[in-house]
Amino acid sequence: MPDTKLAPNLISYSVTISACEKGRNWEQAMLLFEEMQGALIAPDVPSYSATISACQKAGQQPPQLGDLQDQPIFGMCNSVCHLRLEYTGVRVEKAGQWQVALQLFDSMQSGNLSPDIISHSAAISSCEKGGQWQSALHIFAFIQKARLSPDVISYSAAISSCEKGAQWQVAVHMLSHMPAAKLLPNIVSYSASISACEKGEQWQMALHLFSAIPKAMLTPTEISYNATISSCEKGQQWQHALGLFSSMPKAKLTPNIISYGAAINSCEEGSQWQLSFQLFYDMLGAKLTPNLILYRSAISYCELGGR
Repeated sequence: MPDTKLAPNLISYSVTISACEKGRNWEQAMLLFEEMQGALIAPDVPSYSATISACQKAGQQPPQLGDLQDQPIFGMCNSVCHLRLEYTGVRVEKAGQWQVALQLFDSMQSGNLSPDIISHSAAISSCEKGGQWQSALHIFAFIQKARLSPDVISYSAAISSCEKGAQWQVAVHMLSHMPAAKLLPNIVSYSASISACEKGEQWQMALHLFSAIPKAMLTPTEISYNATISSCEKGQQWQHALGLFSSMPKAKLTPNIISYGAAINSCEEGSQWQLSFQLFYDMLGAKLTPNLILYRSAISYCELGGR
């Protein structure tokens, strides 16, 4: 545009940032966002939302955070921890995507712009990917304060953040609250809640949620199966773990290394060495590569005189 002596306007910037967001190019989106302000063009809600979404969809590991001069400070608000970030003298490219997303979200509010549900959901998802469950829940709480209605995406992102933080009680509470909000949980909501229960070693609740998936007219995925099997493994429930594992082919799902690993470890902890070795042998037949722990389990079985 500059070559043709046409100055980019708000619409052209927003459209280009959205293109970067769809192309998962968060660095270019941020450069355009900064350039827009340098051109004295005030960002609007769509341009903010697209930039935050670009950070959320980056899908790569954040840069090292060693250059950050200020560390996150945690506080309590309505029984939910929240995060406040200071960015004095810190360049955007030195921060992780979740931190950039939070900075943009805060900038919207300080700039007298009202973040929409897309902005909220993208910011929550960015925090989830960065392992910042407290910040994700803090932003989720802002949705109702802003008189917006949470959607399935924002709920699922918040539940996923609880899973990353091993906050199974909060995850299950949010899942159970969705029908009251006139929302139907999707498979992502269920899988994240089950994973949270698995991390919290709540195998009974994990099984309960897994059994609720078909009742909700949803189809369990490889992720929901693996999380439930792993939960049974941690609860030393090898029969349940093996039953779930065996039912995967019926659900037209192929067990992967995680499925086999959880089932094998579960059988081993239940002193079912022969079943454990048989699963190991089947895994090799499925052309999957065992990790070191699984190899040690097989060797231990042989040392016990199994083979």
